[in-house]
Amino acid sequence: MPSLYEISRVLLTEYSESVWHYSNSEYSAVVKKAIHYILLHIDDPLTLEEIARNTYVNPAHLSRKFKSETRMTLTQFIHFKKIEEAKPYLEKGNLTITEIALLVGFNDPNYFGKVFKKVTGMTPSQFIANTRK
Repeated sequence: MPSLYEISRVLLTEYSESVWHYSNSEYSAVVKKAIHYILLHIDDPLTLEEIARNTYVNPAHLSRKFKSETRMTLTQFIHFKKIEEAKPYLEKGNLTITEIALLVGFNDPNYFGKVFKKVTGMTPSQFIANTRK
């Protein structure tokens, strides 16, 4: 599990650096910094206040700016990215849903299931069943 965590961390860092440099060119520096921070810490529980503090902006300003530029709230963006990170683990099938939830920063597996369904339209179990067909 520790080596899996380290591999995940390295891949996530490389991915977030690529996103930072190439795919966010239309975003302001504030939003780019927020996205970069989120992607580097995607496996941690994240809050608006923490992201704002680490990007040196007021939380309300960050929230408004992020929503206006990405058309998503910070929470929606974080949830989307966490679920995207969880999908490959679910596809491989060597970890439980609870382990995956904890790995991607959800402290409550039930909440992970609710967020997963909201983002994908199916439960983690349904997603697993669909990938095995």
